Amino acid sequence: MNWYGGGEPHHMAELRRLFTTFGYLVANQGAVSVIGLAYWAVVTHLFGSKEVGLSAAAASTAILLAAFGGLGIPLLLLAEIESVDVTERRVFFTTGNAIAAFVVLIMAIATIALSLVYFDQRVRKEAFDLQLMMAAVDGTLPPGAQAASAG
Repeated sequence: MNWYGGGEPHHMAELRRLFTTFGYLVANQGAVSVIGLAYWAVVTHLFGSKEVGLSAAAASTAILLAAFGGLGIPLLLLAEIESVDVTERRVFFTTGNAIAAFVVLIMAIATIALSLVYFDQRVRKEAFDLQLMMAAVDGTLPPGAQAASAG
């Protein structure tokens, strides 16, 4: 029954809620699968097998850690949120949104930092390789290579 006394029986409302949640979870998993398939189809054509393998290992590790971290807590919150008082519910949502925003900010900063470190290391490595190639043409060794060969 709803708040004014009419409507469907309580068990029908629970069944509807159960099937709605089930449908959402199935649709979510299907959407993630389709997006993942499209992503890996594009990536395998653009990058070599070593890079794709490392990316797949990193993605699998992230998914494993996310599964351990979640352990069904969002579903528990969805199931129990109706039993919480309205004022406390607002606190839960505000706190959850603040935590999610903080995590997104930290992950964005970490992604930018890792990208910068990756490109920095790659440029340093490639620049040293260019110095070695130029030295091979001239017949001289660059200063870093002289110290390494002397030690």
